[in-house]
Amino acid sequence: MQPSPALVAAGARPVAGFALGTSGTYTLTFTIFQAGSYGIRVTESLEGGGAIMPSLGVDVQVVGASAAATFTTIRGTGITDTIASFTERSFEIVAKDQYGNVASGISMSDINLNIDVQDAPLPTPIPFQFSGAPVFISDGIYSVAYAPTMPGRYYLQVLVSSVVINDGQEISWNVLPARPPVLVSAALTFSLGSVAIKFDQATDQGGQRGVFSCTLLLEAATVAKIGAGGLCRWAVLTGELFASLMVDMGFGATLLPQTARNAADFITLKADIIRSSAQNSWYASGGVFLDQPVTSIPVTAVISAPSEVGVCDGFTLSVADSAGAGGRPLVLIYNVESLADTTLATLAITRANSLDTISIGSNDLTPNQLYTFSVRVENFIGRFAIASIGVTKAEVPLPQITVLNGGSDNVFSVDRITLNTLVEQPDTTCPAALTAARLLDVAYAWTLTGGPALDFLTIPDIAKTKVTPKLSIPGGTLRAASNYEFTVKASLTQAPGRSVRAVATVKVGYQDIVFAGRIGADRLHPVDVPLVFVSAPSDPEDSRDENGVAYPWSYFWECAAYCTGTDMAPCTPTTKASGPCFAEESSILSLDAATVTIPANFLSRGLVYKFTCTVAKAILGTSNLAGRSGTSEVFITVPNFPAIVVSIANFPVYAGGEISSDDGLTLQCSHIAPNIAVKYEWRLITGDPAPGEVTIPPILSLVAARYGNKLIDGRELVITKGLLKKGSKYVFACAVDEDPATVPAGSQARRGLATVSVLVNAPPTSGTIDIYYKPTSTSAWVGLPAGVNGVVENGVLGAVDTFTEILTEFLVVATGWTDVQLPLRYRFAFEMQGDDAETPFTQTQATTSKTVTFPAGLMVMRVYVYDAIGDYTRFTYSSNVRITQIPTDSVALQTLQAQSEFWQQIAAQAAVQPQQQLRVRRRQIGVEPRPRRFTSRVHVGRLGTALSAASSSEHSR
Repeated sequence: MQPSPALVAAGARPVAGFALGTSGTYTLTFTIFQAGSYGIRVTESLEGGGAIMPSLGVDVQVVGASAAATFTTIRGTGITDTIASFTERSFEIVAKDQYGNVASGISMSDINLNIDVQDAPLPTPIPFQFSGAPVFISDGIYSVAYAPTMPGRYYLQVLVSSVVINDGQEISWNVLPARPPVLVSAALTFSLGSVAIKFDQATDQGGQRGVFSCTLLLEAATVAKIGAGGLCRWAVLTGELFASLMVDMGFGATLLPQTARNAADFITLKADIIRSSAQNSWYASGGVFLDQPVTSIPVTAVISAPSEVGVCDGFTLSVADSAGAGGRPLVLIYNVESLADTTLATLAITRANSLDTISIGSNDLTPNQLYTFSVRVENFIGRFAIASIGVTKAEVPLPQITVLNGGSDNVFSVDRITLNTLVEQPDTTCPAALTAARLLDVAYAWTLTGGPALDFLTIPDIAKTKVTPKLSIPGGTLRAASNYEFTVKASLTQAPGRSVRAVATVKVGYQDIVFAGRIGADRLHPVDVPLVFVSAPSDPEDSRDENGVAYPWSYFWECAAYCTGTDMAPCTPTTKASGPCFAEESSILSLDAATVTIPANFLSRGLVYKFTCTVAKAILGTSNLAGRSGTSEVFITVPNFPAIVVSIANFPVYAGGEISSDDGLTLQCSHIAPNIAVKYEWRLITGDPAPGEVTIPPILSLVAARYGNKLIDGRELVITKGLLKKGSKYVFACAVDEDPATVPAGSQARRGLATVSVLVNAPPTSGTIDIYYKPTSTSAWVGLPAGVNGVVENGVLGAVDTFTEILTEFLVVATGWTDVQLPLRYRFAFEMQGDDAETPFTQTQATTSKTVTFPAGLMVMRVYVYDAIGDYTRFTYSSNVRITQIPTDSVALQTLQAQSEFWQQIAAQAAVQPQQQLRVRRRQIGVEPRPRRFTSRVHVGRLGTALSAASSSEHSR
């Protein structure tokens, strides 16, 4: 059945079928295989032409049939090769029927798909999991999105009506690992003790957390240069978005950046360890050269020596107080200049190489001549400084003078400071000494040679002691944040016009404001009672201006946050939900005043408020007010029940808001609720009770010495000293309840609660003792037990007679000690085997080291480390040290014996003037059993050497 040419031209198409029928009724059957819109027209005409009936027609919309897996296809870039990332990719599923038409009438449940990752080129700790679902786009077309997070070969299986498309074959593509983290830089930090290794992206940190051995992430050649005990850690540096690998170098580190003296070392990562944070990248590899730090600790050159030495004396030239080494040995280059012959002095400093102390012999300088010694001090990154000092060689014997506690650091203006001198008798045994100087009378004169002015006449203590060996400066005399230089001159009666001098530098710091917890205790507060805050900061410095007028306090009050809660269901305020905490907040809290009052009914029931107050106070002589401001906070809970106003009074604390367990603690509670009977009860909310029997409530064990088993029902809580655990935090609560017997019928009993936190100071921690010795007088310091003869046998160092009394010099260093209460002070001691008591060989001092020689015997070394409060830690060196006796034929022993005989004669003559005589050391040499001998060497500023032992009593804390 064919349409007429005219119909074909109009777009008609023939259909297959048969027209059957009788009596003018005809039926035509045909099938349409392509989806679309169709118009069916029927025209009846005579064979000879002409229409018998008008044209008939109907419009038909043909849609796709049910989806057939064989004809369903996938399209899009999401099934092509790519690189692992968290960026989503997509592809489309086009479902078709068996005739190639887009299928219709498909349910989402008819399409299922799976993505599987196999053949990963790298270990993947988390298998890929596809959690997406097809998204309907239009009939038969669905979009699928996924993120190719893990590398590998991706296999896709799509099922339509439980039949796999693509003739049952999986569709696959490759996802390669992401770009590996790349080393951007490796540079020394400001302290020079660490290296920061930076990457261009976040890493998985090699699977390491905390502090760990660098061998896990760095190649052996790099690790070998970070020194013994060097460790690694990950840290996010200021201004960085992700963590850097920090290398904290140990003892003997040799890792170097490029300088004028050496090329930069190469830092190499260990292979196959570090990847991207998602662990979907190639492994980082390779390395970078070590860079100089952007900024670093400055190098300070300090050279010290006596300004004048006697004709028979040598002296020690020291640069040990130089700073900026960054944990490595300094490169020291000495020079000497004089109008006189410098041959022997040059030889002495040349032999010393880079030693920080040099012995200049008694014959190395020409009498009555001035020599200028200079040193260039350079650290391992090439930063340097230069210092010089003049030394005059006298033509007569002279004593030596030093200030034992000169160079005092970290003292405060409130401290009493005593500068103590020590005069040593001169050597008169050399041929150049024509006559022995008998120094039976010494006149002292102290002067201020640097820093803010002081009146040496009107301050009684200074006026009395300025002509004595000990200058006493009362507390409150020196200005905070200032440096002072005091010079003492010792004039000799037997040598008119001749004197010796010593200089002491005192650096005065300033103490922090004490304010933590000083606006009242956390407490319940009734809504219908005004809330009064009283700020009670404390200034340990009592800072004043040039006219002696105290600087004023400044106050800044704020309601920082609030939240919905009660005492039974507490919350922690972190933000303001919306708007101010209460009406007129800005005007009420804007006062620059010590006291603010929030009127009754301004706060809301059922809320917990956080109030803060920041205080500040100026100090004369500095614009840097770090530590001169403080912030305190308090939590106020407004309950839904009738409440009693309860408060806990402020208690004495040290800087930092801590107490000492050795002081004990007294807390006082009070309430405002007139005309009602109440009961008090103290509770321990947080903190460990003292050792011993614990009763209910546990607070009883803290005050058993005072209360026994009584109920703690008074306004005052007294905890005797030593019961609170050092380094702990305690939270005490004072509960005040209305006596039920006095509550009127039908009324609710009123109650109140206040809590207070108590921080108990911890003594210094984390430190140790390092001990060094010199195998010979010209050797560099060698750490124990390192060195040729540093043998340890049965826990005893020097068991092979390595160390000898008088001859072997030791450097004892307290290192690594930390504490909140600064400054720290140190006292060194040793205890001989068999003795009942130890022997201190320093006073309590700010310096962390001591150079000393020890007597013969087996001993242990100790250091007492005190914080600013006085709490201390007693630390004992891990091994005993054996010191052998000096041989009887030793030249040093014979020299000491000759000097001893001479000074015994001097002492006998000095006995006629006991008030004026100098301190004279006496020794019994060559007598068995031998008494102990030890000397301690004090390097102070430009002051030379003190050859005596100092002792001090132990603090009770």
